[in-house]
Amino acid sequence: MPRQFDREAGRRHSESSEATLAAYEAAAPALCAQYEAAAEPALAGLYSRWIAPGSAVLELGCGSGRDARWLAARGARVLATDGSSAMLQAAEALAKSERSLSQNRLRFRSLPLPPSSIERAALAEQLGISSDAPAFQSILAVALLQHLDDDALYRTALLIDVLSSDDTTLIASIPIDHPGASSDPYGRRYFSRAADAYVALFERLGFEEVHRESTARAGIKGRECVWTTFVMVKRSARGAARTNITGLLESDQKTATYKFALLRALCDVNIASPGRARYIGSASGVGHEAVAIPFSLVVERVIEYYWSIARMRSTSAGREPPRQISGGRPLAFEASLRALMTAYMGDWHALRRDFYAGKFAESLDAEKAALLTTLADDVAKTLRKGPVYYSGNSLGDTALEGTHNRLFAVTGFNTKKTALTPSGMAERYGELTLPAALWRELNVCAPFAADAVLLRWAQRAKRMSDLAGIGYTLGEIVDGMLPASSERDVKIARDVYFEGIRTQETRCVWTGGRLTKTFAVDHLLPWSRTHSNDLWNLVPASVLANQKKSDLLPSVRLMDRSASRIISAWRLIDRSKYRLLFRAQAESALLSRALPETHWETPLFDTVLRTTDEVARQFAASRWDGLTAGIDRRLPL
Repeated sequence: MPRQFDREAGRRHSESSEATLAAYEAAAPALCAQYEAAAEPALAGLYSRWIAPGSAVLELGCGSGRDARWLAARGARVLATDGSSAMLQAAEALAKSERSLSQNRLRFRSLPLPPSSIERAALAEQLGISSDAPAFQSILAVALLQHLDDDALYRTALLIDVLSSDDTTLIASIPIDHPGASSDPYGRRYFSRAADAYVALFERLGFEEVHRESTARAGIKGRECVWTTFVMVKRSARGAARTNITGLLESDQKTATYKFALLRALCDVNIASPGRARYIGSASGVGHEAVAIPFSLVVERVIEYYWSIARMRSTSAGREPPRQISGGRPLAFEASLRALMTAYMGDWHALRRDFYAGKFAESLDAEKAALLTTLADDVAKTLRKGPVYYSGNSLGDTALEGTHNRLFAVTGFNTKKTALTPSGMAERYGELTLPAALWRELNVCAPFAADAVLLRWAQRAKRMSDLAGIGYTLGEIVDGMLPASSERDVKIARDVYFEGIRTQETRCVWTGGRLTKTFAVDHLLPWSRTHSNDLWNLVPASVLANQKKSDLLPSVRLMDRSASRIISAWRLIDRSKYRLLFRAQAESALLSRALPETHWETPLFDTVLRTTDEVARQFAASRWDGLTAGIDRRLPL
């Protein structure tokens, strides 16, 4: 069961973890009696199919030990763990009462979740196993994960990753529509998630779903729910893009480049903002397992892509930019794009800063605000009537019930006036929904799919430009379409941290050393991976640490060690005149909610840590573990 958790960074205890742990401690006798009332585990058939006699099994949250005893009696070697000492004591007593049960096949250990460390050596010591012992062949998490908040769930998933190897089987069972804590007589907390949200998390760690089943709605009156059980097997080879990704690039008639823009935006959102994805169950009115992301994130990125292409006129000796539509036709939003570019003299980053700093919402420039509204509306309309509506029609007779095609739809789109802010735009444009399976493919292959989309887009633009007599090389088009870093954004962070040096508040986030005026501004997530110059992603570092880290991503261990210093750097920005810009950028890129006015540091750090780890896994990138006595430490893939 979960426990209260306090990281080195001085994080506050989780009230939900404390409440759930207290509930299991107080109600251990009643809960054990409830579990033991069943003659055999509800998943007995599944266990027989997926867990072979002699297998090494780790059970997380073993409760009364009923399932552990059943497996041990059939030849498995089980290590049963729980975070509640009362539950664990009861489980051990029940096991000892079964004289026919071989005690060397069943051991019990205390393991509160989330773990205090995800280092294999520390976990091995806690579990009483050798640090070089083989990985567990099966790991069980039955009726457990729904009690963990997002941070605890992710760290528990990392524990499972560390204690597993190729071909390890994970069996997890969760309620997908539990009424929640209000109906629980013991006071346990519940976190409602679609089954695909759990599957997607473990897929990012290298697991592949091989089986899923759900029960009929049942349970104690007032607490009825459907239980979904999924079986996943860890695979060392991460899958490449499958039919949908490849089909979208190869199929459908392409007389314009809008579909490439949509696909590229999906890849970029998947890489840089995985926390903005919302998994929707089939009961949500969509008619299929789906994922929803803010359509405004897609619209913003598409504007940036075509802005970069349009700027090639000024950087290519006055040549017309590469064609984006065949037959000499202009872009559907070309007039509104040119008008806004003229107002900002082609400076995309200045527009983005104004937007995220709330200048349009404060009516500081009504003319520019009107131009942005027109352009965003035009782009949203073009995408909805073009690639969102038509993409996928040529992929086969597999349309979803009640939809034009099986891939995309926009829900919640409205024309009412909203604030010209990131959250206001998200409300105005609603959500883009797509099949959960497609999004999960992107979880694995988005970095490579993004490169493929960019190249195909550039090839299409070159062919259309050649037909129009506009001479561009493929390399020129690709270079023009790549995002350019903004020194102005880095300078904002530098100015804030430089002021902190004067007051002795700014330290290197990676070493803790006091900085001088020659310090560097480092990207938490390297620019080469996410193209983000958002203020939350820019932190102070020594020149040496910045050089050694380079384009590597920090390890989870390094992020934890550096948490207090990263948070201190964020606080400097949050106290500066750039507070609104900092918060709006973090909320839009990382979070599905507004940062609270106080105690915002923990949810932001948890999300950045998870995003950093997911990006590293997505790119199969080596991690940087910091400097020790000036020595550069790198971790393998």
